[in-house]
Amino acid sequence: MFRNKKESKLIINDIVEDNTFDPTSKRVSTPILIIDDNKFAQIDNLRNNDFKVTQIEDLDDFAKLKGYAIILCDIDGVGLKLGFKDGADLMVEIKKRYPMKPLIAYSSRDYKIDKISSKVNQTMDKDLALPLWIKNIDNLIRDLYNPKAQWLEARKLLLERNVDIYTVAKLESDFIKHMNEKNVKSFNTSELVNILHDNVKPIIQSLIANYIFAG
Repeated sequence: MFRNKKESKLIINDIVEDNTFDPTSKRVSTPILIIDDNKFAQIDNLRNNDFKVTQIEDLDDFAKLKGYAIILCDIDGVGLKLGFKDGADLMVEIKKRYPMKPLIAYSSRDYKIDKISSKVNQTMDKDLALPLWIKNIDNLIRDLYNPKAQWLEARKLLLERNVDIYTVAKLESDFIKHMNEKNVKSFNTSELVNILHDNVKPIIQSLIANYIFAG
């Protein structure tokens, strides 16, 4: 999976991507949570296409998200159990706690989608045809099982939270080193990660959780 390098510093291009990966092979083993107070129109069709989908009417505990790899969330009618005014505010908080967890926001109202578009991985009109839902979810599955795509997303989030480029480069090398050693879990307790600000650590924790799940 990785090029054999003797240098101590590793970069993202040292990860060799699997260009033969087929996301359809992982549909049945990738748990997806839908948060919607009404029955999601495509849920039966997604299940008929081998997606492993669970729906709840609202979220009452953020810890329940740990068991799901991908989240689909309506903007209307949810978030109320945790004191939010709508699903948009709920999703902002989800992304704070699980920055790397793939999240699709959907609604039938365009102006509400625009409100949350910069905070989530994907926004969709809830009434879109099934093929578009399948395509977008498969794309998230593809990225979830691609360690290069995962790191690129983590790197973007680290830079957005004002981690300096030198530290990000060191984190990149250290992350790939732990991957090579098949010991990514210990990356979370490495000296470099330990000195990161508390608002940045969830990115690393979420990255590791995704990697362990996909592994």
